[in-house]
Amino acid sequence: MKYLIFMIQGQRFAIKLAHVERVIRAVEVTPIPRGHNMMGLINIQGWITPVVNSYSLFKLAQREIDINDRFIIIQTEKRQVALIANEVAEVVEKDWHGVVDADKFLDRVALINGVLKLADGMILIVDPEELLSATEERLLDEYVNGSMNE
Repeated sequence: MKYLIFMIQGQRFAIKLAHVERVIRAVEVTPIPRGHNMMGLINIQGWITPVVNSYSLFKLAQREIDINDRFIIIQTEKRQVALIANEVAEVVEKDWHGVVDADKFLDRVALINGVLKLADGMILIVDPEELLSATEERLLDEYVNGSMNE
């Protein structure tokens, strides 16, 4: 299995490469009200894409998007999502011996579905289906369907 390794506030995270559509430079985000862990929306070749606030999602210190940041475009079961990363490091390949399922050591922690074991440490594997809460999914559906009465 291949994983994309990325950095947020100096911490390394991973996501299965199969979920990654592409990585792009950070662009201006259109803020939306009541976004919770969503910073706002961006337009990627005609697709309205929510931008997940990695800092609040992972309980890290907040900061503005920097010109050197990247958006990792992730395909979930329901929609395309952009995740902010300060740096995209590399792609690694690990067999099942190099991955520990999160259920073996954590009581169901949302967002994390495992840990990569590397020579230089461990990296949390992000579950793409947990990036948006049910509330955020409903909010996005309202925006996309044009039923917001703000």
